[in-house]
Amino acid sequence: MKLVKATQLDQVALSEVHHLVDLVAKHDGFAPKFYWYSTENRRNEEFSDFLFYTQSQCVAYLAIYQFTDDEVEVCAVVHPKFRRKGLFTRLWLDASLELYQRGVSKAIFNQHAHDHDNAPKSLKGIGARYFRSEYLYCCDKMDGVTGSPEITLRLAHQDDVDLISRMDLACFGGDQSELRERIHELLEESDRSIYLAQDSEHNIVGKVHALCQERVILHDFCVLPDYQSQGYGKAILQQVTTLLLAEGNHSVCIETTSDDYQINKLYQSSGFVLADQYRQWIFQLAEVYQHHSTVH
Repeated sequence: MKLVKATQLDQVALSEVHHLVDLVAKHDGFAPKFYWYSTENRRNEEFSDFLFYTQSQCVAYLAIYQFTDDEVEVCAVVHPKFRRKGLFTRLWLDASLELYQRGVSKAIFNQHAHDHDNAPKSLKGIGARYFRSEYLYCCDKMDGVTGSPEITLRLAHQDDVDLISRMDLACFGGDQSELRERIHELLEESDRSIYLAQDSEHNIVGKVHALCQERVILHDFCVLPDYQSQGYGKAILQQVTTLLLAEGNHSVCIETTSDDYQINKLYQSSGFVLADQYRQWIFQLAEVYQHHSTVH
């Protein structure tokens, strides 16, 4: 067997990985989670894709997705015929050393809620522990805005970078200069849009981002603190979803890692239904490597 590390998968490797994931999904009855847009559009120079080959067949794949400086998400899949042979552990060994050298402190693993055996055993085996669930809500038909305050939507542009960064800072926290840089890059992407919502007095009350691929994924959804609990969140979700479905998209989805009843109730009352659920496990790299001054 041969282990291959890559900073960017070429078209051949991408095809092999997609074939492996499709095979596993058919065998297990559910699809492993991967961020395919990020996989196909890597912008980093670090190793983020780890593959195991036997002869010319890709039989295991692990991907790193770094969305913040000190935390990554890790998604992995192993061919059914090659499970229980230590391939996941071997891939994670190389990946964890890579992350340690980057200064990453936490890795989050995604386990499908229907996988009651393979992933939990593998994740417990490397020392990860479960800490929260992630929910995927989708909507393929919106019957209209119901009982929400009046808002209007507009597409954001580069002149709104400072405004959006301040909104993210108020709702999510972070470093504003890093937020500005990220938002500038997002606005340059042709298949991603940012919708700003304003009330009847033209005050900006919230926003949501939309990544349009096979289905639309809404993300970075927020309502500014002064306008929360007034119905604006529901209005934004319903109007954006209505717009995106009218443009010919088959489905609009949104993810949340919150177990908060009110947040999940908001998505459901806005016309979204629960489509999938993942269990997330955390691996603390800082705890594992804190007694090592060097890594060999």
